[in-house]
Amino acid sequence: DTDTDTNADIYSISNPDTDRITNTETGTQLNAAFYAAPTYGRAPLRVQFIDQSYGNPNRWTWSFGDGGFSYQKNPYHTYLKKGTFSVRLTVNRGGLASTVYKQRLITVI
Repeated sequence: DTDTDTNADIYSISNPDTDRITNTETGTQLNAAFYAAPTYGRAPLRVQFIDQSYGNPNRWTWSFGDGGFSYQKNPYHTYLKKGTFSVRLTVNRGGLASTVYKQRLITVI
């Protein structure tokens, strides 16, 4: 559920869990969303990230929290070191951009 001001160019959506979504809106809605599995395990931990964004993005930028990046739509990433990692996905279409940041999403033991 999104609260928007039709006169606003920028708005934010907050999830009380760990998700934070920020949109830069100039027209049609674009919302970044993703799913990751597994989110807990022993190193090396291979995680699949599935884009669930809507608004027909055509560009993806992933930051996996350990220095790794990807520009694929549905990448795999292997975490080699122990730790807890936050993941960011930014999607784009034309002049629109939307980012979701999931804090402490991946735990590697």
